[in-house]
Amino acid sequence: MIKDLFRQIAFLGINENDLDNLSHIKIVNTISLMVLTFLVIQLPFIVGFWQYGGFPVLVLCVLHIVIFIQILRFNWRHHFVSARALLMYGFVSYIGISSVIWSINLQFHFFFLIGLFVSPFLYRDWEKRQYIPNLVIYVVCFCGIEAFWQFPRHTLQPNEIEKFWLTMGTCLMISGAAITSSLLVFQNTRRAHLRMSRDKARISHLLQKTLPKPLIKRLLTNFTNCHSAIPLEQHSCSVLFADIQGYTQLCSSSNTQQTMQLLNAFYCEFDLISRQNQLQKIKTNGDQYMAVCGIYEKRLNPAIQACQAARTMLHSFNNLCHQLNLNLQIRIGIASGPLTAGCVGVDNMLFDVWGETVNLASRLESNGQASKILVCQNTYLHSRAAIKFEREQKLNIKGLGTLTAYFMSEIQ
Repeated sequence: MIKDLFRQIAFLGINENDLDNLSHIKIVNTISLMVLTFLVIQLPFIVGFWQYGGFPVLVLCVLHIVIFIQILRFNWRHHFVSARALLMYGFVSYIGISSVIWSINLQFHFFFLIGLFVSPFLYRDWEKRQYIPNLVIYVVCFCGIEAFWQFPRHTLQPNEIEKFWLTMGTCLMISGAAITSSLLVFQNTRRAHLRMSRDKARISHLLQKTLPKPLIKRLLTNFTNCHSAIPLEQHSCSVLFADIQGYTQLCSSSNTQQTMQLLNAFYCEFDLISRQNQLQKIKTNGDQYMAVCGIYEKRLNPAIQACQAARTMLHSFNNLCHQLNLNLQIRIGIASGPLTAGCVGVDNMLFDVWGETVNLASRLESNGQASKILVCQNTYLHSRAAIKFEREQKLNIKGLGTLTAYFMSEIQ
C-alpha cells in the first residue's frame, strides 16, 4: 500500500504509462517526497533535542513541510515550472537556515552536494543553461556555511587561518567533483535516453505499419504481460477485397523478381489510396488485397469511403497496366456489416477480421467481373446517395444462397 502511494505521488501530473524514468516532473516529485519524508522523521528529533534548536527549528520544519506539499500540488495541477522553482528555493532555504539556526553543527550543508548532483536532471534539453545558476547557488551556500562554522571566532593564529583556507579549498574541490560527476552521468544518461527514444520511434513506426493505432496503444500499455490476449471487438464496417486477374499466368512467363516488383508496385499504390480514404489495410494473400473502413476509428459512412477507395484503386490499376503494357485486370468486392476484429495468439501476432461480412466481401469479389466493383445490398443502401450503381443483380453465391448485389457504374 505504501509502495502504491509513493508511486502515485511520483507520477503526479504525468501519465502513469510513461516509460521515461528521466522525466523532470517525476524527479521533482520524487525529490519532494524524499524531503517531505525527511522533514516528518525529523520532527520527533527536534522535540527530543529541544535544547539545541527549540521553537524556531520546529517552525522552520513545519513551514517547509507545507512548501514541499505545495510543490506536489503544483505538479498535480501541471504548473511544472513553478514546482521546480519552488523546489529549489525550498531546498536552499531549509538547508541554509537549518545549518545556522541549530546551536551545533549538524552538517546539513552537505545536502547541497546532492543538489549539485541532481540539478541537471531537473531541466529539459532546451533548458540546460538554466541549471547553471542553480549550481552556482549550491556551491556558494555550501562553501559559505562551511566557512561560517570553520572560521576562527576567538584567535586568528596562523595555523588556524591555514586550516580554514585548507578546508575551503577542500570544499571547492568536493563541489567541483560533484558537478563533474553529475554532468558526466547526465550526459551519458541523456545519450542512452536518446538512443532509446530513437529505437522507440522506429518500433512505433514499424508497429503503425502493421497494426491500427488504438491497438498499438493497448499493446504498449500491457507490454509487461505478453500472454494477455487482445480483446476481440465488434465493429460495423465495410470490407474491400481486390483480386488481380491474370497474375498467375504472368508469374509463369516472368521471373520471380519481376513479378514481385510488379506486385509491390500495385500494393504500394493501394496502400496510399487506403490511407487517403481512411481504410485500414488488413493483409495481402498472393494477388489478393484486403482492407477495411470504419474499424476502431468511427466513420460517418464507411460504405461511401470504401466505394470511393475501390473506384480510385480500379483507375490507378488500369493506368499502371497501361503504362507497363500489361494484360491484367482486377475484380473488387465490397460488403458492409458487423465483423469481429483483433489479434489472436502470442507469437507473430497479426491483426485480422472475421465474420459473415468478411466472407461475403470475398465471395462478391470472386463472383464479380473484371474491371468492375461489386457491392452487397447493405453497401448499396448506405452509399447510393453519393455513388451511382447499375441495376441490381441476383447472384447465387456458394454457402450464402441467392443474394442481391450491385455493380458500381463506370460513369459517376
